[in-house]
Amino acid sequence: ISSYPIVLYNNARINSAVFYSLNSSPTLSYLKSTDGYSGEPNLLIKFDSGTTIVDYCVTEDDTLYAIAGNDASSKSIYKYSYNEGYSNTYDEEISINDLNPLGIEVINSDGSDVLYISSQNSNDNFISISKVTKSGETYTSESVLTFNTDYPYLFCVNDDADALKIYVIYTEKGESLITSYSSDGTVINSIALDSNYTYTDLCYMNGSVYLLMNKISLSKSNDYYSVGALCKYSADLQLLSDKIGLSNASSTLTTSNSQTTITAHLGEDYQTFYGPVKFVLRRKEKNELYIADNGYKINDDNSITSRNSIVKVDTSTDSPTIQSFDFLNDSTTYFENCFYSTNLFTASVYYNENEQY
Repeated sequence: ISSYPIVLYNNARINSAVFYSLNSSPTLSYLKSTDGYSGEPNLLIKFDSGTTIVDYCVTEDDTLYAIAGNDASSKSIYKYSYNEGYSNTYDEEISINDLNPLGIEVINSDGSDVLYISSQNSNDNFISISKVTKSGETYTSESVLTFNTDYPYLFCVNDDADALKIYVIYTEKGESLITSYSSDGTVINSIALDSNYTYTDLCYMNGSVYLLMNKISLSKSNDYYSVGALCKYSADLQLLSDKIGLSNASSTLTTSNSQTTITAHLGEDYQTFYGPVKFVLRRKEKNELYIADNGYKINDDNSITSRNSIVKVDTSTDSPTIQSFDFLNDSTTYFENCFYSTNLFTASVYYNENEQY
């Protein structure tokens, strides 16, 4: 049985809430899967210290395109082909003049990969989405859409090169919106999103748009959160399923150093999300999405530790179902929020949401 890759990333962020540093070299790794998987991931690449893995996507034939670089002026796109595994040496390093890539989507058109790259001018808030194609050994870019937005934002494209739609999430005057555009930049539809959540990833598969959201806050307030959900929309942005996998559970805890009481809103083991951050694989033929769920849990001794897993979701109906949390490892180096561990002291624990990539 042929395997397929589930790619994981870790930018090795240093979290000020912890009194030690994580490994400072970002990594890409992958699990080889058939219809289930076990064991540790395979290390694909360990980047130099100071590098940031900006974004990546995996195509239908399991080719990996990853954006990484040291600063705003030196990001590249690395291409890896898959043949029952990835080689530790990339096939190509792609640099495109005048593009500072921030996000990537890839579709196949007439047997060739077409890249859609989002980029930002360092002097303003204008975001451009460009179509990038290869002729011979040369990559050329063509601007498809430009808009002004507050950071952050997300985008995805449908897989119909003849009737292209671009879906964008951005913030305007404090309001989060999801908007669909035609290839000439015309707005097709736009809807407001719930401002209580952070939106972390967006993808298109088999005629539907999928959105990840989370709420992670381990702060000095009396309410702690580590929850998230998946939303499903039609191609014209009609909501089909809202907040799939969102935990409504809460518990009351007393901190270790005082009688302060907090309310913890957390995911529930193997049933709901703790903090979904990225679609790591789309299996169109199976109607399956694989999602990296990176959140936190509070243990019986009032310690806070990372809670990481890969979630497989069946999207074959308008009400997708979570099938499994197959890969669960709370202290692995392969997830973004690895090695988070501290005691629950209201006076000293502070989690900065801006540090979560």
